[in-house]
Amino acid sequence: MSASTAITVLLADDHRVVRAGIAALLESTGRFHVIAQADDGIQAVAQFRIHRPRIVLTDLRMPHYGGVQVTQQIRRIDPQSRIVILTTFDGEEDIYRGLNAGARAYLLKEASLETLLDCLETVARGECYAPPDQVAAKLASRVEQPRLTLRELDILQRVALGHSNKQIAARAAICEATVKKHVSSAFDKLKASSRTQAVLIARTRGLILG
Repeated sequence: MSASTAITVLLADDHRVVRAGIAALLESTGRFHVIAQADDGIQAVAQFRIHRPRIVLTDLRMPHYGGVQVTQQIRRIDPQSRIVILTTFDGEEDIYRGLNAGARAYLLKEASLETLLDCLETVARGECYAPPDQVAAKLASRVEQPRLTLRELDILQRVALGHSNKQIAARAAICEATVKKHVSSAFDKLKASSRTQAVLIARTRGLILG
């Protein structure tokens, strides 16, 4: 495949060594040309405006904008843009948010080179790439789970930071009884029996940071 017919890719990842490795692998196939690179979300959006690549391959968590925000911003510029999220994060909420934002595929960095190339070629044709079994199972689990409210997620994040119900109430300008109600509801939805377990489950599922 000549340079003029190679599939152009914008590669966004804040780890330079990882980014360089992926770029080298893609270029070595002769089927892809990494037309631009970015090490944060703002750069990714700016590079997309300039180069209009056929595919955007982005990490999930980067400075400024993460992969979800990059997807949302780029799709506002071009609703037909083709975006693939490639990440180490496999929390079901991460997967759901990425695909819900409009990414055409969600792959883990542990995927084989063959899987990555197949994914990129599928997306380049304008199709969505069926998620691998591990990703599909977590996505199905996310859909089946009761959703936490924004208030419950905020309170869980504060619990993860070690704040007491009293401290959370003061910071959120609500009464302590309301905090307890939200904590109890979050516990029920997560099937957790303690604050520690609730935080662990929420982190594993990608609901909160940390």
